[in-house]
Amino acid sequence: MKKTQRAPAKGGQTGDLLEKKATPQGVRAKKRAQTIERILEEANALLKEERFSGFSLRKLAGRMGLRLSHIQHYFPQSTDLLAALFERFIAKDSDEFLTHFEKARGGPEARLRMALQNLLADDAYLDGCELFMSEMGALAKQDERIATAVQAYFEAYHSAVDTLLRTLNPDLTPALRREKAVQIVALIEGTLRIRVPLERRHKGRVEKLLTQGILNLAQG
Repeated sequence: MKKTQRAPAKGGQTGDLLEKKATPQGVRAKKRAQTIERILEEANALLKEERFSGFSLRKLAGRMGLRLSHIQHYFPQSTDLLAALFERFIAKDSDEFLTHFEKARGGPEARLRMALQNLLADDAYLDGCELFMSEMGALAKQDERIATAVQAYFEAYHSAVDTLLRTLNPDLTPALRREKAVQIVALIEGTLRIRVPLERRHKGRVEKLLTQGILNLAQG
């Protein structure tokens, strides 16, 4: 007697076909993302060693053992790669200060001082600031994408400090809070850029002085 084979359920068959069609695309997308991340990691390392003046896609390709055209497939110009690196830094670290503040305990002043102390001890964040903020301003004048990234960074930074000011001084009007946020960001960024000579002159007191400066701006 001949056995009758049952056809697979229509829904299951459709699902299998869709999965087969989607899988190659998913694999390609995953591989592309992994390649881009590898390029960004190596580019970041090269940038730390060579700084902006010595950075080039050709050097990066040689470092990675790839053809220049392979790098250019993902980042046609060096400024495209630099902008992507800066955007990556923004995504990871633009709200670092607020994160430190939110994790700290105690009253607003104690939390602020602890946040600044942690920020000044965060080597990865400080390295990123030193690497990008020192020269991105100049590059922003030449490249629109970098200019957009720099603007996005400071908008996120100002927003984080605006949130901080709501805790430090709830009586501030929105307009005054925005104005003071700009001043505080400038104070923090200035301190970070000259933190080494400041630490030599005011050993162990930099975060205390910075805390007082921010409080004076918040309450003044």
